[in-house]
Amino acid sequence: GLGFIAYVAATAQPAPTHAFFAAKRRTTEVIAHRGGSALRPENTLAAFDNAAKIGADLLEMDVRLTRDGELVVMHDASVDRTTNGSGAVSGMTFAEMQALDAGDKFTPDEGKTFPYRGHGVRVPRLRDVFAVHGGMRMVVEMKSTGEVMGIDTSFGIAFAKAQLGGGVR
Repeated sequence: GLGFIAYVAATAQPAPTHAFFAAKRRTTEVIAHRGGSALRPENTLAAFDNAAKIGADLLEMDVRLTRDGELVVMHDASVDRTTNGSGAVSGMTFAEMQALDAGDKFTPDEGKTFPYRGHGVRVPRLRDVFAVHGGMRMVVEMKSTGEVMGIDTSFGIAFAKAQLGGGVR
């Protein structure tokens, strides 16, 4: 009871600082949600590149699993809202997703212009974001559709492959 609480209070020490929290920080941190989705097509390398360029402290992204086991950076369960394609991420291969234009529907001015349409913006794999922006702190939200993945071993293995460059089976 109280003896244990007194013991914990007298002997408690702060946890060691993790590298994620070690960066020099301002009072307020800027998190580029979906890479800064108001400025560039969301969850794309164009968005993450811009976020890094303008000084975001952290990159936030959403990750889903394709039919062939690739972790791709995509918020929605389908590609309909953000690309020129249609269908569930979980029903597509990574090659099929690469044929889509991830800049097709981005508009900074309520539909007057579409500056990234047809400019080669693609849905990246998580490993692609790690390769380009691995030095930045990231918040990675693992999405689950309930169709192909849950919090299961296939998702964990795919995540480990993305982090470790394929050295996990």
